[in-house]
Amino acid sequence: MKPWVLPICFASVLFLNGCGGNISNANTSINERSIAQTNKFIPSPIVLYSIPDDKLKSPIKELIHYETGDVSSVPLLTYQEWEDRGGRQPWRMEPFSVLQVVISNLVPENISTKENMLYSFKKSGNTAENKDGVVIKLINPKDDSLNNPSHASKLTYKMLVPHLGSYDITIQQPQESVEFIITKIVLNPNSTD
Repeated sequence: MKPWVLPICFASVLFLNGCGGNISNANTSINERSIAQTNKFIPSPIVLYSIPDDKLKSPIKELIHYETGDVSSVPLLTYQEWEDRGGRQPWRMEPFSVLQVVISNLVPENISTKENMLYSFKKSGNTAENKDGVVIKLINPKDDSLNNPSHASKLTYKMLVPHLGSYDITIQQPQESVEFIITKIVLNPNSTD
């Protein structure tokens, strides 16, 4: 073996290790920039549930019914029977009450329990807040109450959930019913507006 081969091999290994370290450092800084950009990413709204408008027009035989994550079709006759029997479920005629009951599943239990979603809201004008910081606000129509003094048949609420984002929730009274049902739920991740 020639005496100059070993030093050249040794120098080559050191040189390659040095370059490899620089490449690694370059990749690290690229990854750090990617992570920084990812933290600025704001996801688009996500439609979680929606009933097409044509399903709410006459003649209606069945209503699509959303309740705590379950979706089913309920004959309109069922709603009429509730009303004819003196409103066995009169809370279904009050939009804010419907909202409290049927969307309680949209808030994780570690943020607010179902019990707090149902019973711990304090109302002030068109806004209500529970003791866990969940806020529900009527945004359309611009009533001064959550209880729909304008007697609108379509209302939109915003529910702000700490550490999660917000939901835009539409609740409607189909043409042939006095009952209100949820017709659209849109999740706005990381949005507190």
